[in-house]
Amino acid sequence: NYVLALYGESPASEFGPDQLRAVRKAIIDRGLSRGTINAYQSRIVQMFGWAVGKKLVPGDTWLSLKQVERLERGKT
Repeated sequence: NYVLALYGESPASEFGPDQLRAVRKAIIDRGLSRGTINAYQSRIVQMFGWAVGKKLVPGDTWLSLKQVERLERGKT
């Protein structure tokens, strides 16, 4: 798990857009396809949405992660 490998020692409430982009960069560096990278990003955001529903992290954490742009065809 990329999130756990990079940020496993940090509180989940401190995970934000910059950390998500760093995780995405680590996935990109593995040479995976754009679609796979976007799928990973979506799952990470969904995971934080679940955590908000369980009151494990503040709602603004999830909302800020949803604002991170996905990789676009021909632009990234």
